[in-house]
Amino acid sequence: MKIASSLQKNNKVEILNYSDEFVVLHEEFAKKFWPDKRRRRIESYNRWKFRGPAKGTVDGHLLAVYENKIVGQIGAIPVKLKNRDQIYDAQWICDLMVDSGHRGLGIGSRLIETAMMRDKIITLGNNPSEKAKSVMGKKGFRQLKSGRTMIYPLNPEQILKWAVPEKAQRIIPLLRKIVQPYFSLKTNRSKKGNTDFQSCRWEEVTSRIDERQSVVGYPQIMHDKNFLEWRANGLENFSAGIQAMKSPEGAYALYSPFDRYLDVYDWYCPGFDTLQKMFTSILLQAINYKSDMIQLVSNSEQEESWLKKLGFIRTRSRETVLHFSKDKFIDKEDKIYFALFDTDRNL
Repeated sequence: MKIASSLQKNNKVEILNYSDEFVVLHEEFAKKFWPDKRRRRIESYNRWKFRGPAKGTVDGHLLAVYENKIVGQIGAIPVKLKNRDQIYDAQWICDLMVDSGHRGLGIGSRLIETAMMRDKIITLGNNPSEKAKSVMGKKGFRQLKSGRTMIYPLNPEQILKWAVPEKAQRIIPLLRKIVQPYFSLKTNRSKKGNTDFQSCRWEEVTSRIDERQSVVGYPQIMHDKNFLEWRANGLENFSAGIQAMKSPEGAYALYSPFDRYLDVYDWYCPGFDTLQKMFTSILLQAINYKSDMIQLVSNSEQEESWLKKLGFIRTRSRETVLHFSKDKFIDKEDKIYFALFDTDRNL
């Protein structure tokens, strides 16, 4: 009887798009499950994050509705994916949440399936948990090789928190005093380096981004003007705009402070000498913002090697990107270019 009742309940759940009629209901849902994240319950933020219109239906925000109550949701941020000479519609799935009182009914699976079964859209997921990766694998998602996040610690405390076992965390203040001079010495040397990078608006580097993307021979999210008008401009009071810098050699970087990080969202340098100059400028920005850490992604062994020479530390694992498409658009590929502002990171 209990199984039959659960099936009946699940059958009455509708998967619908976020729209004007669900604003108040979604606010109640978000307040319950993200009590410390005010932005989750604000209509303007949800419409911006999922790239929807100011009014009407938001295709990138799916809701599970049961008896005039929201019991689940999933985000599907629309993007364009380029693979060689072809450009496809794609979406990054994120923010999956099911009401605790309605779990075990398959609502989460229905939300994922509704998103992934859209016609001619490639569905992407980034760094899922092991459980989520298993579930997505069974649904037909395949893994693509990707870049590696690299970090440069100005304050080594966070690195020590990752490295020191939980039971021994009380000794971190002592360890920090021991290792801080080493990191301070490297930082003081690097910030005195020569640089010809100049701060600029993101609009001034779009042609350079287009040029770099034109020569990448494997899948990548398009960071064209349309994408940057959304992502780099940010949303007032919720998401800061992204800043840019460029050099005469054609190099560029897009960056902004976020929490304790100075995030470099996308970058390109033709050689190590240019990267050294970029790092000096980025480091000065990090110091100005009182950031504890610089974070970016390397997409090749050469980039990783260059960054290690500058003192960057690579994270334990590479970025994990899963993909699915009904028409198997990119199933023959095994790698994807990954930038730090792909997916919903820092939104």
